[in-house]
Amino acid sequence: WVVRSSGPSISPYSIESMARVSFFGRYLSQIPPQGLAFLMVLLASYALLFIGILRWLPPPSEQAQDILARINTSLHLPTLEDARLLREAAIAYSGDSGGDGDQSTGVPIPIIALLSLAYIGMMTFAIPGSLSLSILAGALMGANRALVLVAVVSCIGACCTYTMSYTFGAALVTAIWPQRLEQFRREVEARRGRLVNYLIMARLSPVPNTFINVASPIVGVPLPTFALGTILGTLPNNFAAVSAGERIGDMTSLKDLYSTKSAIALGAAFLCSALTLVLHRSKSGGGRRREDDGDLNNGKLA
Repeated sequence: WVVRSSGPSISPYSIESMARVSFFGRYLSQIPPQGLAFLMVLLASYALLFIGILRWLPPPSEQAQDILARINTSLHLPTLEDARLLREAAIAYSGDSGGDGDQSTGVPIPIIALLSLAYIGMMTFAIPGSLSLSILAGALMGANRALVLVAVVSCIGACCTYTMSYTFGAALVTAIWPQRLEQFRREVEARRGRLVNYLIMARLSPVPNTFINVASPIVGVPLPTFALGTILGTLPNNFAAVSAGERIGDMTSLKDLYSTKSAIALGAAFLCSALTLVLHRSKSGGGRRREDDGDLNNGKLA
């Protein structure tokens, strides 16, 4: 019809866009009142915290303003150069903040709070770019302190996504990923007694973190188990990112993210999780063991 119509042609992409708008419109109309209330409270809390931290920040010096003016403010994914410029701006703030800073790192506390809030927001709403913030944290605070901060804020952001999905996201997730969600449900049921190890391996596998965050409450993963699996499963990648932040001056691109030390840590974490699953499976024996050989190891879920 699109090809043969004598009238104005309609792009298939326009039809697809209209279908998506119609789908999301029907979904939004079906959100329960408690779901809308939770979303409004979450957005209002985030906005109030953001405004409060901005008012807490000291006025930028001319040097900090010059550095901030060099940052590309157009809509784009954060880059390594953005992280370098933000680090320079934070250092300029540090020189002007007087005593209002973290004595162990020299970074103003409002800067750390703003970084943490931005990280939580990006994780909560699945906005790309948290890797650059992890690198920035490592550049500002050092690997050890930054690793603790990134582990906490990334877990908080993932738990916020988990709660949103639990409150009002089940229908949307089921509509977008029906087959993947059913596969994930079977994987979770098969490993109900060792979910922490399974979540660690899932975090280290090519399975998107956003899918794990939104699907976990739907398939019955408890929040404490989810939080523990998230902290441990994201630890190797977080360690690689914050360690790269300490050597940000020597990096030329994000391809230089993994040093030998961080690559060994990442491999060791994956092997430990895999070994735990293998040992547990060998004890269970029988047909259940063959069933548990899983689609995760075969890459089907990924």
